[in-house]
Amino acid sequence: MQRVTHSRAAGEMSSYQSFISSLSETRIRDVLARVDDQELNASTRKSLTDLLRSLKQKQGRGRLTRAQEQVAFYFQMLAETHDRISNREKALQNLAKLLNQYIGPSKQASYDSTRYKFIIRVGDLDVPLSGLSSGEKQIVSLFATLSLSGWENHFVVIDEPELSLSVLWQERLLEDIHSVPACQNIMAVTHSPFIYGEKLARFTRDLSDHTSLTTVSHG
Repeated sequence: MQRVTHSRAAGEMSSYQSFISSLSETRIRDVLARVDDQELNASTRKSLTDLLRSLKQKQGRGRLTRAQEQVAFYFQMLAETHDRISNREKALQNLAKLLNQYIGPSKQASYDSTRYKFIIRVGDLDVPLSGLSSGEKQIVSLFATLSLSGWENHFVVIDEPELSLSVLWQERLLEDIHSVPACQNIMAVTHSPFIYGEKLARFTRDLSDHTSLTTVSHG
């Protein structure tokens, strides 16, 4: 039992040391930024940062104390949680970049990873969804659904996607929809020649070529 315990402790020690040696200043800052100021005040945050720096500099110079092991253990757990959240947040960050191609530069969408909040702003003022134009609401709703639903292999069907959209937005809409990883196929019915550009022209069909008008005589 004593040998097993010693072996396990040595493995945990190696894990802590490996983790600490991989820490950068940016990673320490980003992980601690996730913790609310009410949970970790500025003084404690600085002390923890200084301790992690000193532990990294101490690598290979003896064992960690029990207290240092505890700090390394809990910070490693916090960092792993940060990584899991960050991976999920990539969709929100990509959504913000895409929306800014439409609503910018007068408005800017962004994801605040410290407040876990998706924001649309004009200058320093937050803009609620109710404050957006009908075209902006349509764009936000469409791309948020595609990007954040968690579903895969969307088949997007849109009737008259040009409604409430400027010509510039119409020209890029379908290509941007198709660029979202979850979108596999699109079918759109439109009266606007701006909805499809050169890249999509070969996939476009005029419905009048496939329909005929029949006159019915009564008499």
